[in-house]
Amino acid sequence: MRGYAIVVVGLLVVAAVAGTLFLREDDAAYIGRVSKLDARWRDISLQTFKEIIEPSKIGRDYAFNEPLGHHQIAFLVFDSRLAAVRPSKVGACGYFPGSKSIFCDVSFIDKFLADRDFDKKIAPFEGDRPIDQPFDLQALSSDEYDLNRLFMLQWVLGHELGHFLAGHQASNFAPTPLDARVEGKSVSQEKEIEADAFLASHFDPNSDVGARFYQNLIYLLNVEVHRKACPGLSPLQYCDKIQAGAGIFSPATAVYFKAGGSHPEYLIRLVRLLKEAHRRYNLGAIGYLNDKIVDYFKEDADENSCLLGIICR
Repeated sequence: MRGYAIVVVGLLVVAAVAGTLFLREDDAAYIGRVSKLDARWRDISLQTFKEIIEPSKIGRDYAFNEPLGHHQIAFLVFDSRLAAVRPSKVGACGYFPGSKSIFCDVSFIDKFLADRDFDKKIAPFEGDRPIDQPFDLQALSSDEYDLNRLFMLQWVLGHELGHFLAGHQASNFAPTPLDARVEGKSVSQEKEIEADAFLASHFDPNSDVGARFYQNLIYLLNVEVHRKACPGLSPLQYCDKIQAGAGIFSPATAVYFKAGGSHPEYLIRLVRLLKEAHRRYNLGAIGYLNDKIVDYFKEDADENSCLLGIICR
């Protein structure tokens, strides 16, 4: 009798394990079921779809925070601060080829923007002030900040859509500091560049939407140059290692980047994206300044300023 009980218990354990393995929801279905999004982020998402997704080959054949159904692809935009999701998806954005879905936790975008003071601006002041006196900063209005959110969501979802349209395997937007290595090997650097190139093909700087996107892209590039030249200092404050002026900042010293991992540093990706846009649309002085900034690039190994043949002097 005791042996029979042991066999029964053993079968129940096996059945439970099998149920966990075979009945566990995939990540896309799970996110779609538990995810939440506030009204402001929902409006930003809908504007992103209107300006990026619908003009692409996808058109309106997509699902938004609902099952894929007969659509080409599903977009799952959620806020992990409002509802618990699996830890592996907290603060991350990416693409699931198996379930044909692109997901993004907007908490990643808010943290990214806050880390770079994209939620602040210089407070108004009167009269002259010493160049080395720090500026007082104040919070952006909700409407001002939402424009920065819109730019980032367009970049992230547009990048992941580029992976989908190119037929790539699973990817993520690397929810790590822009100046850090990404050690994941799920995708190659070449595919990351290819996915970003979709944005250059989509955004025409001669259109209102494209002009706004590239204006933000150039500002972000300047922020990253500032962070490299004066680490630890707010990008809104004066940095004595940058030759500031109109267009793209020129650093007074070398800008070091890392060549490891599957994702190029985002500083490299920003320059490469502008380089591709310049090739397509002729950005004039901006394209020239973008090419010149590469002269300051040096690998951490101090070999040269060429990253895997992607950007060279």
